[in-house]
Amino acid sequence: MINIPQEIIQLILADFDAVVERAWLQNISLVNGHFAVPAQRILFKSLAIEGDDRTNWRPTIERALNLATGSPHLTSYVKDLTVVLPRSNYPEEQNLLLRLLLKLPNIQRFVIKGVGVRWASLAQELQSALFDFLHQPGLEQLHLISIFDIPLHTMAFIMQNMRVLSLQNVTVQKSEDTHAVIDDALPKLRHLRVSMYWESIFVALRPNTRCMAAVTQLTIQEPSASAVELLDAAAATLAYLQLEYFSNPSLEFKLPHLPHLVSLDLQIRPFNALLPPALPDLLASNAAALPALRTLTIHICLPVRYSSVRPLAPKDLAIFEVIPNAQPLSVLPAAFPRLSRCVWDLVFAEIPHGRETFTLFCTAVQQNLAGWPEGGVLDVRESVRRRNAELP
Repeated sequence: MINIPQEIIQLILADFDAVVERAWLQNISLVNGHFAVPAQRILFKSLAIEGDDRTNWRPTIERALNLATGSPHLTSYVKDLTVVLPRSNYPEEQNLLLRLLLKLPNIQRFVIKGVGVRWASLAQELQSALFDFLHQPGLEQLHLISIFDIPLHTMAFIMQNMRVLSLQNVTVQKSEDTHAVIDDALPKLRHLRVSMYWESIFVALRPNTRCMAAVTQLTIQEPSASAVELLDAAAATLAYLQLEYFSNPSLEFKLPHLPHLVSLDLQIRPFNALLPPALPDLLASNAAALPALRTLTIHICLPVRYSSVRPLAPKDLAIFEVIPNAQPLSVLPAAFPRLSRCVWDLVFAEIPHGRETFTLFCTAVQQNLAGWPEGGVLDVRESVRRRNAELP
């Protein structure tokens, strides 16, 4: 058998997907010994312990434990871990998860889904194991989903020590005698994404806003007036901001001064018009706050019905009107003198049937951006919503 240098093998396998090309990776690791270890590193890079109930959750974690016991070197390859926390009435499953966590020393990205689980409902041993797990030196990305009443000191540690953090439908424990302490070391947090209940977390950590001192990328779902404090805390370093408006058609939001912000990304669900009438005013009213803005990206996120094969009803077609009686978007270059790129993205919930919808979108954008300067890049595109796109 020809001895192939490992560097060449790594280049060959670099772009292989462990899910799509799983069978190929398994076969080549059996046929050619030189490819065995590199292929295994790809195959076992991610591990997900998920399921709707114990009937399909428990077999998955038992297989993972058997693998860790029989071939411990394979668990050392696991860098990306996703777990659904078992409910309090499943003590045996909680113990299985505890045992598995002890066998995964090299995790870099950790997704914890609670499905409405309260932290206090977990066994004390599992709570301690999870907190210890968060101290792994290589763990830099943490995503918490639907977990309630996380202890405040735990949340303070998380915000101090994670590089990437996503908080979705998460709350902290309400206790008057609980005090979060942010140490004097420079926080590691660079990328933060927050959704429901994030205000309560930030209020609980106040005045320890130093955890935001190094954030360069921030995503806020359904921003409100209280988001100004969050933005103020990151203003000195923030370069990339994404705002997601899915339930508020008014788009009323005033940004604080963000002197270093170079990219603004807006995700908007249309209500009465494809290009929301409030959009020009939102951008114009915040122009002074964004002196360094270079890239503006606007995603118009359509409901499922606009991907349907059936013809659109008259009430649906009304959404494709251009902005009526509003300041034209062509004034954007004057409002943002450094703006060099503007992206308009029509996001379908599913793969669309036909091109009519996108054609109408292009027309609406062009009519509202008449006079766009030749030197600026105007990119009009379409895409399909990706699952778990919220998790970097």
